[in-house]
Amino acid sequence: MARQLSDAAIVSKEIRKQLKTKGIPARVRSENFAGGNSVDVFIEDAAPERLAEVKAIVEPFQYGRFDGMQDLYEYTNTRKDLPAQVKYVMIHNQLSDAMRQRIYTYVREYFSDGDKLPVTYAEGQNIRFMDAWVSDVVYRQFAQADSGWWESVAKDIAFFAEHPAD
Repeated sequence: MARQLSDAAIVSKEIRKQLKTKGIPARVRSENFAGGNSVDVFIEDAAPERLAEVKAIVEPFQYGRFDGMQDLYEYTNTRKDLPAQVKYVMIHNQLSDAMRQRIYTYVREYFSDGDKLPVTYAEGQNIRFMDAWVSDVVYRQFAQADSGWWESVAKDIAFFAEHPAD
């Protein structure tokens, strides 16, 4: 007798396939629990455009959302054109140590008084800077699409596209 996959496993497999088709490296995990199921998608160092691409792929697989004000789950996205759907699909855009250091270097170079911070992120992450912890400042630069960090990256990409190496 063949083993039957759960809806969460089917969704996980389908999301993994679609991400692979788009060339997006990711880890996809499914979970079944009392009262529902979920799929977690783990990506690393994804720019806002890439994150939007991942969201567009995974959102159809979630068949609703939880309304905390009414303490109930609303089935707002039930679709018959998909092999299965799950209660929750979560995207985890994780920062690698290398990306953390690159953003920290940007903060040190472009923020007022950033030059007073230690050279490495590991030394500076628990220091208060601009009324926040350095680790929070770095994460906000990464997480916000309109941050100076992503604007500087876009300028670098545009420059190198216009001036290819010989």
